Amino acid sequence: MERFEPKAKINVALRVVGRREDGYHDVEMVNLPLAMSDTLEISLAEGEEDVLSVSDDRLSDPSKNLVTKAFRAFRERTGSKLYFHAILQKRIPVEAGLGGGSSDCASALIAAYRFAGIHDPEGIRELALSMGADVPYFLNPVPAYVTGIGEVAEPIEGIPAFHVLVAKPAQGLSTKVVYCASDGMRRLPIDCKGLINALRTKNLVEASGFAGNDLQEAACSLLPKVCELTKIMSGFGFPFIQMSGSGTSVFAIDEDVDRLEAARKKLREDGYMARITTTMPSPVR
Repeated sequence: MERFEPKAKINVALRVVGRREDGYHDVEMVNLPLAMSDTLEISLAEGEEDVLSVSDDRLSDPSKNLVTKAFRAFRERTGSKLYFHAILQKRIPVEAGLGGGSSDCASALIAAYRFAGIHDPEGIRELALSMGADVPYFLNPVPAYVTGIGEVAEPIEGIPAFHVLVAKPAQGLSTKVVYCASDGMRRLPIDCKGLINALRTKNLVEASGFAGNDLQEAACSLLPKVCELTKIMSGFGFPFIQMSGSGTSVFAIDEDVDRLEAARKKLREDGYMARITTTMPSPVR
């Protein structure tokens, strides 16, 4: 059996560069992985059918779940006759802009290649991209500068760990719908290089000035609860607050854990999902 802890991520910067002819959008992002994770246990199935057990009934359809879709794509690409039994314990909120489904998918691909004894880094990366724009990032989720449609990730050195409050309304949004809604909206003066340098020195106030998410305005127009959540969190005086990905989660970064905890309690009383976690630092080389 292979056991994975697929990580969530936050986008501390998300700049939409432009829409491509194929409908995708080129982006420039700074991603930080979180300690928040799902648990995915994978073993070989006894029969010729993939088996999926998942804690969230909304994700139980094997024809739609990215874990079982990854297994099918793996067999189609490699010609393998292996089938898998997966047990997925969901803790990363869905439709939150935290990459939970993509992270699960990446772990499933890694497991499939391991069970088959196939070492093909380029092949697994190409297959990951075919499953979703950000799936390749989760093959190696470290602090990274991300470009392309989300598939080109350059690891960033020297990023420390941060305490993070992640909150989300009950409702989610479709990534595709949010990106389409953002077309024609104003773009923010995001400076990824300046942001990275500020994060390295743990200067969150300065980092916030370089950061931004070009999808946040669109998400707020589609779901005003995102704006309401942001306003509530702003009232606590956090130095860094932003929506992650296409939403609907909003996160705050702060060194004051007591303030994060006070906000978490308030948000839960108001009906929001709210959890405190940490970002994962850059690996020591």
